Amino acid sequence: MYFVATIGLLAMSFWLIVFRFTGKAESNWPLIFWGTAAAHVQTFESLNPYIVWFGAIAALFLRFEFMGRAFVRIFIFLELPALCYIGWTCLRIIML
Repeated sequence: MYFVATIGLLAMSFWLIVFRFTGKAESNWPLIFWGTAAAHVQTFESLNPYIVWFGAIAALFLRFEFMGRAFVRIFIFLELPALCYIGWTCLRIIML
């Protein structure tokens, strides 16, 4: 079960990196990903919870529709390191 959940989280993180540059910032799909990542942290404890929660908070800030395009880009680039960390860690777990 651990490896299946990790592979799913890896696939979702790669998908979300692409989605952040092609999709709408107000979509609910990234919040579902961050909920899944938080559940993975609580269940398996293989990811750093501070980085996961930082990415989730950055994704929540993207839900504010009154922000200008520059602020949206700032929060997208704040979220990207957390996404890359999750993807890299999940890939490392699977390869070991």
